[in-house]
Amino acid sequence: MYLTKRFLAASFVSAYLIMASCAPQAAPTGQKPGAPTSTGVKPRSGGTLNISGRVTPEHWDIHQATFASTLWPVGPVYSSLVRYDWANNEKLIPDLAEEWDVSQQGTLYTFTLRKGVKWHDGKPLTAADVKFSLDRIRKPPQGVASPRKSLLQSVREIETPDDYTVKISTDYVDASLLSVLALAWNGIVPKHVIEEKGNMKTSVVGTGPFKFKGYSPGVSFEVVKNEDYFLKGLPYLDGITRYYLTDSAKRFAAFRAGQVDIVEYGSFTASQAEQMAKELPQVKIVDQQGVCETTLYLNTTRKPWDDVRVRKAVHLAFDRQQDIRIAMEGRGKAGWIFPPTSTYAIPEGDLEKLPGFRQPKDADVAEAKKLLADAGVPNGFKTDLVFRTGPTYEPQPTFVHNQFGKLGIEVQLRTLDTAPFAEATSQGRFDTAAVYFCTALTDPNDLLTYFVGDDPRNYSRLKDAEVDQWFKEQSRTLDLNKRKDIAFKIQRKLLDTVPAIVLGWHAHIMGWYPKVRDYVPGLTTYNNMDYYTVWLSE
Repeated sequence: MYLTKRFLAASFVSAYLIMASCAPQAAPTGQKPGAPTSTGVKPRSGGTLNISGRVTPEHWDIHQATFASTLWPVGPVYSSLVRYDWANNEKLIPDLAEEWDVSQQGTLYTFTLRKGVKWHDGKPLTAADVKFSLDRIRKPPQGVASPRKSLLQSVREIETPDDYTVKISTDYVDASLLSVLALAWNGIVPKHVIEEKGNMKTSVVGTGPFKFKGYSPGVSFEVVKNEDYFLKGLPYLDGITRYYLTDSAKRFAAFRAGQVDIVEYGSFTASQAEQMAKELPQVKIVDQQGVCETTLYLNTTRKPWDDVRVRKAVHLAFDRQQDIRIAMEGRGKAGWIFPPTSTYAIPEGDLEKLPGFRQPKDADVAEAKKLLADAGVPNGFKTDLVFRTGPTYEPQPTFVHNQFGKLGIEVQLRTLDTAPFAEATSQGRFDTAAVYFCTALTDPNDLLTYFVGDDPRNYSRLKDAEVDQWFKEQSRTLDLNKRKDIAFKIQRKLLDTVPAIVLGWHAHIMGWYPKVRDYVPGLTTYNNMDYYTVWLSE
C-alpha cells in the first residue's frame, strides 16, 4: 500500500516551544522500554536490521560532511541535546539534555544534561563535550569545514558552569534554534577523540544506542547494540547492517527477496514501487513529497556566468515540467527555494505564471536567446557541469545537457565521486554544478543560507548586500507573517539575479517489511535515523 507522509515545517516546533512556555521542558523519550506499542504488541529484543544503502560516504565526520551518505550510517551512533519524538514528528523531546529552560526574553537556553552518560570508549560525557561540539560547528578551527555553521549564527556564547549544565546565549530571539539543535547533523561528538586525532573522519565514537563495529568500503557498515545506552532497556535490536547496493536493479532484487528489511529514501524508482505494491502488498511504501531537490548552481565568479543576462537566459529556457516528466518519472513538482509544501514557498498558482516556470516555453526561449545576444554570446559558449556519480543523480545532468543545447551552449560533463564532488562544490571549482540534496529544515535560516555571501554552502558565490541584510532580518523575526514577507522578498530578488536554477522537487520513495516494528520515517530524510525503538517481530 502507499502511504503519503504529511510534510511539516520543523521551524514551527521551535517557535511554538519558545513562545508557548519558558518553564523547564521535559518529556518521556518515545515509550517506556518493553511497554506495548501502538499496535498493542510488546517489543521483542534481538535481531539485526538489514538496510540497503545506495551511496557510499565521503567520510565519517558528521560536522564536516555535506551529504547524507555520511549521516545515515552513523546516525545510530550519536545523540543530540534534544531530538524529535520518534512517535510524533511534531514534538521535540529530551536526548542528552533531560530538561531545558528558555528565559523570558527568549535569548538564554539552559540545558541540564543526563548524568552517567558514557561515550562508547567508556569515558564520561560532560558539558565540555557539548560546548566543544557546538563551538566546532559555529566557529570551526582552521582547516575544519562546517557546512551548517550559519544555523548557529545567533549564538553569542556557550557556558558550562558545571559538568551537567550548558547555557547558550543568543544575540536575538531565534525561532529555529531548538530545531537546529535537534538535527542529527549537529550531534554531540567526543572532545577527547578529536583533540587526539584532529577530526572524526576515520573514527566513529558516540553516545547513541548503537556502537560502531566495522566498515567494509563499498560493501557494508555495521553497528551493534550499546549495552550502556542511557535509556535503559533500549535499543531492542542487536545491531544494524547497511549494505551498499549502488545498482538500482540489485537493490530492488535484494529487497524483493527479503535480503534487506528497509530500503532508504531514493532507493526505489516509481515503477519499482508500483511493482512491489502489486507483488507484496503487505510491504509498506512511503512516498515523501517535496523534501529533496536538484539545483543547478551557476558560479557567478566565472565568465560568462558573472553576467546576470546569461544566468537569466538559462533560467528562462529550462523546461522544468519536462524534467519532472522524464527525469523524475512524473513524481516531482516544480518549485523555487522552498519545497512546494512549505509555508514559505511561492504558491504553485503564482509560480507557474512566472518567466522560466510558465508553459508553453516559446516566449521564454525567445527571450533567452535575445539575452544571450545582448550579453555578447549569441551562439552560446562552452561550460563544464559537475555532478555526483550514481543512478540517483545521472538523469538530471542528461536533462541539463539537453536544455543547454537549446541555446547553443556546449557542456562538458564531469562526473565525480562523493568526496571530490563535495570538495569541488564547496571550493567553487566548477562552472555549473548539479547538486541533489534533501532539506534538513524548511526554515529560512537553512534554505536561504545557500545564497548568503559568507556561507560555506553558497555554492554559486553570490554577493548581494540586500539578500544578506534581509536574511539577517528574517532570522530575528518571530512573527510568521512578517517572516514570510521577508522570505518572499528574498525569493523575488533571487529570481532577478538567478544564482541557481531549481530543476524540481523530488518525491522520495522508500519501503520496509511489516516485521520492522515501530519504525517511523523522520520529518525529513535527516531525522529519526537512530532506530533506538525499532524492533523485529518473528
